[in-house]
Amino acid sequence: MRESNSKRRDVLKTVGAGAAFAGLSGVATASDADVDAEQARREIVESADVDPERIRRDGIPFPDASYIAIGDDVREAVGHNWWLLRMGRDRIDELLQKSSASSNEVSTYGDRVTTLRDTYAIEESAVTSTDIGQKHTYHLTDSDVDPLGRQEEIETAEVANAVIDGFRAEGDDRDDVSSNWFGGVHKVISESVYYLSSIPEDRESDLTNASPDPDTFGCKSCQIDWFPVDLSDKIELKIEQGIRGLGNESDAKHPPFHFYATGADLNVGPISADIAELGGAPGEASYMVDIAESTQGPYKAKRLGWAAHYLQDMSVPLHTGAVLDQINPYLEVDGSIGINPRRGLHEAYETVVSDNMTDSDSGDLTYPFDTNLIHSEELDTPDVATGCRELADVSGPYAAGIFDAVMQAGQDNPENWGNYGTDVFDVTHNCFDRAGAHMRTFVENNY
Repeated sequence: MRESNSKRRDVLKTVGAGAAFAGLSGVATASDADVDAEQARREIVESADVDPERIRRDGIPFPDASYIAIGDDVREAVGHNWWLLRMGRDRIDELLQKSSASSNEVSTYGDRVTTLRDTYAIEESAVTSTDIGQKHTYHLTDSDVDPLGRQEEIETAEVANAVIDGFRAEGDDRDDVSSNWFGGVHKVISESVYYLSSIPEDRESDLTNASPDPDTFGCKSCQIDWFPVDLSDKIELKIEQGIRGLGNESDAKHPPFHFYATGADLNVGPISADIAELGGAPGEASYMVDIAESTQGPYKAKRLGWAAHYLQDMSVPLHTGAVLDQINPYLEVDGSIGINPRRGLHEAYETVVSDNMTDSDSGDLTYPFDTNLIHSEELDTPDVATGCRELADVSGPYAAGIFDAVMQAGQDNPENWGNYGTDVFDVTHNCFDRAGAHMRTFVENNY
């Protein structure tokens, strides 16, 4: 069976390089179903402006893609509301007008924004060539300015929450990310990789069909320490509620085990914590692999499908970066910590990705995202937990720019998401290119 799958994989490599499809009919190991699937994938590749040899040679299809980064000095000064310094002033005023704030509050909030931006002006101060693209870093123009005081932080949070309220209203209060990402995308990622792997063919569907399941059972029995910081149980619970709030609150979507981010520093009121790692995806994926090793056949495939789910989630920058920015923890007047998750933003980005997995519906896409998965090559990653971390290292740095672009352009305007310093679709292609490589490595390591 492995020999047969290897030959099918060699066939698609040849197809991707430009061989005529007519030659496939003579491949002895390919069934009619195999040929039909290969033809469908060839049509995707032929209709896309993609050089498969470049993808295999360079690893990432857009090595010069631009993305923004927010300097630590900015985050230390204004916390998770740095985006109020980046967003166009007209856009802030527009969202305040759409919010539920009264006219007097809108006027007050506008004055606060003016003071905030005058005090904490930022500018692009460095452009660095990195392994994942051109990093454009923003720093304060005045490095000696003091951070927000307690009352200033409370007042800034009130402004930010009003802007977020307007952002939600603009998107018709859309809250549920699960209907757009759940199931279908995980299956597309699985099918695109497993079909060309060396796993037994009768296990391919088992792996694929199991891949959405962790979004349903939500890892309720896990013991993975997803928040390895010594803070109060109350604060940890707030952070968990915020992450869960990025999905549908009525289900188990998006618990912390579907996230993994590094350097997610928490600075809210008197609480300051350097969070080296936030989220349990690597540990949970490894846990599922350990269970799979004690089983066989469809049971093993099912558990490996579950493990793959967490690896696939690492291809989404909003699961691997800017996590606290999305949760939006803020200081209340009484000194307690509140949260105001940006469900609409998370949902909007995942919807566009989902809608363009197999077909470039958006005119801004160079080619559909599954093309990256189809042309991916194996890596030398030793285990799935390492794969999760390495994939998060690629996707995580893009998150701030995607967050910023969706906020500035709006949920319903993906054609404008690339106008704010981050090549949103190019960096997303980079994520899926690496995701395919890690997925292929994962399945070859475990079957």
